[in-house]
Amino acid sequence: MADAQRQIAQSDDAAKIRRVVGEKIQELTGDGYVAVSMLDEPLQAIKVVGIYGFGDLDTDLVRLFNMDITSMAYPLKDMTDEELRLFRSGRLEKFEGGLYHILVRKVPQAICDAAERQLAISGVYTMALSRKGFTMAVSSCWPKVISRRIKT
Repeated sequence: MADAQRQIAQSDDAAKIRRVVGEKIQELTGDGYVAVSMLDEPLQAIKVVGIYGFGDLDTDLVRLFNMDITSMAYPLKDMTDEELRLFRSGRLEKFEGGLYHILVRKVPQAICDAAERQLAISGVYTMALSRKGFTMAVSSCWPKVISRRIKT
């Protein structure tokens, strides 16, 4: 973890910082899935810029559901006040409504429900992080096995 802190502190490269943060959070969650997103200022939309913990599963999911969450934009104007609050709070927040709501209802509910079943997701969490002029949100989906470990 100290190495990750050093890499982040010494870098102004947003892509490198996103990668280090995504990889380290995924490493901490073990079996969890992590998505790192950034605000696209001109579009006023959030874009997923990195996903971690899926291995080859991400390409399988894209092929199965014919949707790639990393190629989509999620406009701030389409978020509810509560969703915006969760993304901006600066704390680890449970995102009620699962993938469907964290993806701002841009991916059909049936696909989100099927993906949650396939991945055994029991909780979706998000946390916003800011550094030197850019903000990113790190969202983590925890499989049931991790949620059981946390509760005990």
